Amino acid sequence: HTNLWVGGLPEGIDEGMFRTLFSRYGSIVSVKLVSEKRFGYVKYTAKGEAQAAIDALNGFECNGVKLSIKLAENKAGSTPGLLGANPFGISLPGGQPQS
Repeated sequence: HTNLWVGGLPEGIDEGMFRTLFSRYGSIVSVKLVSEKRFGYVKYTAKGEAQAAIDALNGFECNGVKLSIKLAENKAGSTPGLLGANPFGISLPGGQPQS
């Protein structure tokens, strides 16, 4: 699993700053920033790179706010925990249960 969900981003962060923050931990396949909601996704080429970013940056203070980083539960573009896999095993509108 190489896709990370990143929450608690500082106000005013742009995609370039976001990419730079995570690029030191490995080769990035893609980033998706939702700056108005202060979260984003980072996809690495390897599992070890994603884990290194979690280990280094989860709880890290960036411009006065603490970052929250975890493996993304769903594909980039959806909100973790709302669509896709769910504890009831039912399909929600816009998502598919994952196995």
